[in-house]
Amino acid sequence: MMFPSCVNLVLRFLKSDNPSTTEAAAGLLRNIWSVNMYRDILAESGVIEEIPWLLHQSFLTIGVKEQILCTLCNLSIDKNHRHKIAHLDLLQLLIKLLDDEEIKAKESSGGVLTNLSLSPCYYSIMVEVGVIPKLRL
Repeated sequence: MMFPSCVNLVLRFLKSDNPSTTEAAAGLLRNIWSVNMYRDILAESGVIEEIPWLLHQSFLTIGVKEQILCTLCNLSIDKNHRHKIAHLDLLQLLIKLLDDEEIKAKESSGGVLTNLSLSPCYYSIMVEVGVIPKLRL
C-alpha cells in the first residue's frame, strides 16, 4: 500500500458521530481488505482491535454492522489472522450476532465463524460453546 497512514485516517472515521461517515469508512475497509496483499497491513494497523468496540456501539446502523462483519469475514479467510479474531471478545460477540434480527448480520457473523471453524483449534472451542449447530440453521 502506497500510503499506509491512510488506514489510520479511516480508523478515525470509523469512530465518527456521523453514521454516513462511519459506514463509508467501514465500506472502504471492506474493499481494502478484500485485496489479499493489503490484509497484513490492515491487520497490523489495529483495525481488528477496534472492531469489538465498534460493534458494541448503540449508534451502529445495519449498514456499518454488515460492512464491519464482511471485513472480518475477508480477514478470517487467512488462517494467520484468525487468532486475532478468536482471541478477542469478538468470538462471543459473533456468536451473539447469530441471534440478531437482521439477516445480513446473521449471515456475515456466520461467515466469520465458519471460516474460524476451518482451523481445528478453533473448531473444538466452537463445538464446546455450542455454535456449530447454530451455523447449520
